[in-house]
Amino acid sequence: MKTKILSLIAIISMFCIIFCGCSDNTKTPDEVTSTVTETQENETDFSEKQTQIKESSVSAVFTADAETFDEYETFVIDETEYSTKILFIAEGVITDFSFDSLLVTDVDDNGNMTFNSQSLYTLDELKESKPLEVTLTFYGDTPAYGISYNDAAGETKNFTVTLSGEDGSVILTEI
Repeated sequence: MKTKILSLIAIISMFCIIFCGCSDNTKTPDEVTSTVTETQENETDFSEKQTQIKESSVSAVFTADAETFDEYETFVIDETEYSTKILFIAEGVITDFSFDSLLVTDVDDNGNMTFNSQSLYTLDELKESKPLEVTLTFYGDTPAYGISYNDAAGETKNFTVTLSGEDGSVILTEI
């Protein structure tokens, strides 16, 4: 086994020497310094851009399982015997938030669903300190509700809101 590995390493080394050794890759110290400086500047630019745009997302949990908030928005779809309260919590900047009703219009061969959505409740901004509590009932396994929003980068995100068949937790699935 060791012999095979050593042979493989030797073959790879020969290819590297043959194909990489044909051109003159020598650089003067000034060229090397210049390349290092350019790389450092590019890394700094990238790092600055990353810190300018804070990650943003929305999570969903049962209100009873969430930390306590001083205040929150509320929206009631129904308060039947089997209704539950879901809390949608923002992390970062969330704009144009919408809680939607979903209707399945098509299912492809791989089981991917296509939906028509109708906005039921909207917020210009979902704030980190003021989540949205929705009272609703889940009827079956097919997604009937969803959310959409714009994240900090201005990108529109769309999710279905369902319950896990394993532990009953709230699941947001990007569509």
